[in-house]
Amino acid sequence: MDDPYAELARVKARIAEMERYATAPPLESLLTDHYSPLKPVDPARRKLEATARGFVPDPQSEAAVAARAANPERFDADYRAMRGSALELSLYTRGRAAAIKLGTFVPEEGTSNE
Repeated sequence: MDDPYAELARVKARIAEMERYATAPPLESLLTDHYSPLKPVDPARRKLEATARGFVPDPQSEAAVAARAANPERFDADYRAMRGSALELSLYTRGRAAAIKLGTFVPEEGTSNE
């Protein structure tokens, strides 16, 4: 029969190995860090890029952003009256703001730069 303490030690070692895998950074980050060692990795910039990734300007959402910038109280009241969910517009404006900060999106004249 196997030694129960040896079996327990093997299980603990396996759990520790699994925890190391679970807490390791994503492979994409490791590859980026490895192949660009000369420039320091800025976590804030990386987060901004992740937020702006996939942002596509939408005319309807741009109109909503402009309407909200012109009169926030009325826009919010009208939106609540329509029983609309602000989540979609919130996510759009978050990606939009990140894209503007990165310089990958320039809003048209007369719209908010937030």
